Amino acid sequence: MFKKFRKRGIGKIYSKGTTIFTQGDPGTDLLHIASGKIALILNHGQSRVRLGVFEKGDIFGIPHLFGQTTRYCSAVALEESKIMTLSKKLILERMHSDPSLMYNICKMLNDRLMGIVDECPCVCDEFGYCETNEQF
Repeated sequence: MFKKFRKRGIGKIYSKGTTIFTQGDPGTDLLHIASGKIALILNHGQSRVRLGVFEKGDIFGIPHLFGQTTRYCSAVALEESKIMTLSKKLILERMHSDPSLMYNICKMLNDRLMGIVDECPCVCDEFGYCETNEQF
């Protein structure tokens, strides 16, 4: 879906274990994984929660297309990874010339959400309390 952007994006190679960005950093760009694998990590109090692992062809940073100005989590390279930075302006220009891009982004977000639902480790009541009596 984002192969056409590679020529216009800015690429950087991150070695295994390198932090790509940290939770709370300013952020306005979408990121595309040209090669490698990364993990998104949420710092929650004293805990670190892995939100997901993304591989070649995946994109992340989507909240920044919709006005989010800070990174809500951290990203770490799990192996050497080439990450392409795609500006919001570039993405919006592309959406105007190819509206199917927005459909593909929405589909990808839906697929990710359904994957999270499928992996949910606990059953919660209508107030968000799980069987362990913890609220998420």
